[in-house]
Amino acid sequence: MKYIQFFCLVSTIVFCSCRFASINKLEEAFTTAGDNAIELEKVITHFSKDKRLSQYLDAAKYIVENIPGHISMDDANYLAYSKQLKAMTMPIEIDELNKVWTGADIHYSHDVNQVESKFLIQDIEDAFRIRDSVPWGRTIPFDVFKEYVLPYKVRQEALVPGWRITLYNKYKHVVQGIADPKEAFATLLNYLKEHTRKTNFNFSGDVDPLTMDHIRMGACSHLSVYYVAVLRALGLPAAYEYIDRWGNFSVNGHSWISYIGEKERTYTIANGDSVLRTMNPIDASMFKEHYDPHHEDFNISRWKKVYKIYRYTYQLLLNDQYAHLEQSGTHKKDVSPYYGLNGTIDLNASGYAYASLSFFKTGEDWQEFVFAKTGGGTVSFDGLADSIVYLPTFYKNGQKKEIGRPFYIDYDNKIVWLAPHLSDTDTLILRRKYPLFGHWPAMWRQMKGVKIEVSDTEDFRNPTNIHTIKETPMGLLSFEAKPAIMARYVRYICPPESRTAVAEFKFFDEQDEEISIAEAMGYGIKDTVSLAFDKNGLTSVSTKAGEAWIGARLEEAAKRIARVEILPKNDGNFIDAGDRYHLYYFDSEWISLGEQVAASNLLTYKNAPRGALFLLKNLSKGREERVFTMEEGRQVWW
Repeated sequence: MKYIQFFCLVSTIVFCSCRFASINKLEEAFTTAGDNAIELEKVITHFSKDKRLSQYLDAAKYIVENIPGHISMDDANYLAYSKQLKAMTMPIEIDELNKVWTGADIHYSHDVNQVESKFLIQDIEDAFRIRDSVPWGRTIPFDVFKEYVLPYKVRQEALVPGWRITLYNKYKHVVQGIADPKEAFATLLNYLKEHTRKTNFNFSGDVDPLTMDHIRMGACSHLSVYYVAVLRALGLPAAYEYIDRWGNFSVNGHSWISYIGEKERTYTIANGDSVLRTMNPIDASMFKEHYDPHHEDFNISRWKKVYKIYRYTYQLLLNDQYAHLEQSGTHKKDVSPYYGLNGTIDLNASGYAYASLSFFKTGEDWQEFVFAKTGGGTVSFDGLADSIVYLPTFYKNGQKKEIGRPFYIDYDNKIVWLAPHLSDTDTLILRRKYPLFGHWPAMWRQMKGVKIEVSDTEDFRNPTNIHTIKETPMGLLSFEAKPAIMARYVRYICPPESRTAVAEFKFFDEQDEEISIAEAMGYGIKDTVSLAFDKNGLTSVSTKAGEAWIGARLEEAAKRIARVEILPKNDGNFIDAGDRYHLYYFDSEWISLGEQVAASNLLTYKNAPRGALFLLKNLSKGREERVFTMEEGRQVWW
């Protein structure tokens, strides 16, 4: 699907051959349409016949002049996929859904070159007909109506005739008797969420709203397109909001929807709420489960951070993000200030033409996301988040000339620069290569009360308890059996309320050599119990409700158990003994502090410059890696 991503990026940036400032947007649309210009002209002509319908004509012009840059699926593979999905009886399991799509490439066409006048005319008329049918229709400001109700599509989904009136007729009963548009929006959105399921499946493109209305399941991007389409079909102003990636978490982005009021006032519904409000937390930015034991070795976070927030617009905008390019049209709008991202920075850019800001892309490197032209020797960026590390870069004559210092904006809106002090070094003790979020300790907390028992008999008639977990383990738990004890059978007994999955369960003799097992055993197990003994920290065994235990028959009964290790289910980002790591610090580029093979679950690096921004890579496995600083001996993640 790399083709799709590349095509979408190019179509967002490079679709217009001239600057917008000097050319009428409507004429530019006709020019860009080529042979299809006649279809666009038919739309304008149709609504020019009756002067009483001036708003219809204004709306038609808005649709046509902003159509350049929009692309839609125009593909036989997708049509066959949609047809097959609609023929299936729902609901179905995700495994069944994934069997439908074959993974073929999808073809996209520019709407300006292929959309038919009949489709646009009918959709515009449907939008006005619905506006006159709902009680809030004419209370929506016309400029808001044109951008957030009128468009014939949401993003890049296939064009489907009749989608608007079909969805209106199906869902108008949900808001019957409601006159206030915000109340109607919240009521309908909550209804849709109750009747849909969020899950990832193997089709990464946008699914058209009528197909989505049948399957009612998908990733956040699928559901957001669907929700916006249904809400707009009821005459409610809805926007598709998104982040390309989280700023401190994962390799994925996220999308959600908002209600747009007068002067683009933006409202959302927070989790657990039923009322539209401004300045809500970013959707899905907080883990539902969270526990911070305030451990001295770990800096634990509950929040996923964002570096910028965007809106997919229908309107064709002048794109300041690519101010250094000749082609500067986009359907991507920075709406960060609407969500409380109000950080600003002015940088000295004397002698440079323009500058960029980058954020650190998880598992990769810096990625530029915004450009700005210089003026008066300075360059300014706004709409920035706190607690995100940004990197400025300066350009002259189209070439990268200077990389600046990384910085972040603290909670008091102060700029903090990250500069290594090469003459002032420290010894670092590293425990992870990626942030530890509070949903993991929340899971591990349930291990409190677990008992480790040994026995000479398989039925554990007369067991000996060698350990009870009394504190929340932070990843790997290791304890000594004092005194070392001879045993043939060992088990991990879950308390009734504990359901923490176990990734690894290991036993060591008095020479600290691992004792092999002859047989994995268990009771009340959901998965294959051998997964707890497969030497793979990313597989795990879960237990069922009620009485449950995970155990083993040891192969060498002549050896005493002196130590036990228990690794709960985890993200695989702790330091793993035997893996090779490489530590870097940033000073205009990533500079090596050397490679090490971990001998334990800690890494020690000497002579690291204080004040630096660091990056630890696992060269053996995994790609979740993020930048960090050191504060009071702990890794602080960005």
